[in-house]
Amino acid sequence: MTSESGMIAGAGSCGMDSGQSLPDRYDQLLKCLYDAVLISDMSGMIVGANPRASDFLLYESSEFLTRRVPDVIANLDEHFEHIKANLASRRYCVIDAKCVRKDDSRFPAEIAVSLMGTGEADGKSRLCFFIRDITVRKQAEKALKGALEKLERQDRAKALLISNVSHELRTPLTSLLYGISTLMHGGGGALTDKQREYIERFYRECRRLLGTVEDILDLERIETHTLKLSRVSMPAARLLEKSAAVLDLMSRHKGIEVRIAVPAQSGFINCDPAKMERVFVNLIGNSIKYTPAGGSVVVTAGPHPSRYGSILMVVEDTGIGIPSHALEKVATRYFRVGEQGDGSGLGLSIAKEITDAHGGSLEIQSPPSGKNRGTAVSVIMPTVDPPEIILAGGENSGIGSIFERLGSYGYRLVMCRSGVELFIRLKERQPDAGVILFPLPEMEFSQFAGEMRNLGHEKARVMIVMANTLMDAARKEIAESMGMTMLQADASATAILDSIDEILARRNDGVSE
Repeated sequence: MTSESGMIAGAGSCGMDSGQSLPDRYDQLLKCLYDAVLISDMSGMIVGANPRASDFLLYESSEFLTRRVPDVIANLDEHFEHIKANLASRRYCVIDAKCVRKDDSRFPAEIAVSLMGTGEADGKSRLCFFIRDITVRKQAEKALKGALEKLERQDRAKALLISNVSHELRTPLTSLLYGISTLMHGGGGALTDKQREYIERFYRECRRLLGTVEDILDLERIETHTLKLSRVSMPAARLLEKSAAVLDLMSRHKGIEVRIAVPAQSGFINCDPAKMERVFVNLIGNSIKYTPAGGSVVVTAGPHPSRYGSILMVVEDTGIGIPSHALEKVATRYFRVGEQGDGSGLGLSIAKEITDAHGGSLEIQSPPSGKNRGTAVSVIMPTVDPPEIILAGGENSGIGSIFERLGSYGYRLVMCRSGVELFIRLKERQPDAGVILFPLPEMEFSQFAGEMRNLGHEKARVMIVMANTLMDAARKEIAESMGMTMLQADASATAILDSIDEILARRNDGVSE
């Protein structure tokens, strides 16, 4: 560059003769650039421009020398000093701005600004502005943004439709299941074998359809990040037993043996019972569906062999298995394997996403290690300490059998043989739940209610009061007004465990995820 105006010549050949001086070669290089180039002094006065700048900005070459860079880059004056300060510690900086043509029309541009030494006798630095017209890019971005917004609107409409339809289906299905269950248990009179066969089939199909509806609702909640987990510390063994019980009719109808080979004290997991039950209903249901008649499904659980503090729960079947090429995709939404897949393609994906939401993991092997057929699906979850349950009742009240049943699952139990002992313990600690069986030695119900009121609502609402039918309505009303759960003295162990789960869930209401 022989002078500050040496780069203002019109476009010419990009070739560079070997005899040209270095500044001349720079001049030729600038003429060949696709981007517009403006060179200014440190005050912003333009001292040079390449031919592409004339194409972009519609100024003649000589006209640039009477302009400042802020004349052709909108709002640059506001940021000019900041740009120069940045260039003091960097080789270049990049800005997005609007460029102003001679006719006052504008176009969006990406502008790279560099600080350069010219080698001029005056020793002054120059600013170099490389201007790239990004009009087409911005138009594409705008079109893409519009398309994405349209897709998002369609997705929201689809999700709303699915949610509304699913909720509308859920209500009548629940009613149907209740009515069919009543008929199955003799509510409409004795059934012939043929009638029972049909009713059991109706029940099975309603359960399957309700399961699909629940899957769709869970999927919608996961997609919209509204899936909430109301966690409870519960025995893994009990969770697996309850899940398998839901599918009892399905397995018996198909002639599949479902075996729960799970020690009662397999450990506790902190989970949303309804959501994790969906996981295992889907896994066991899949195993039953794809296992030929006469086959078996075995559910096992125990400490993970290599992950300390985790439990390994496995559903293994002797079914047709999953082709090796499909193993990586089988847990993705709507994926079905060949023509054999007659379901919604949601079961495994929902199971995986709910497990992931709990901080666990789901793994699939087909065939299982050491076997030549079948599938094993493993769910790995962190274990937690068992809840502490306080029990109170007389020697012959039946509290001992409750102690044995809860103890078999591994709950931490504190036994009290009288009302006095019970309140000594309650003043010392806050149990996760309590089971009180009346009549309680050394304490009438009115005294018990008064002592519980003194201890406060928090301790009262975790109590399960079991009493015989002689307890009058007034006393029941008092207990329930304090948040206590009322059960008959002959309530089943399952009813007691369900009530404990409800109490633990209520305590966690404020920390649902």
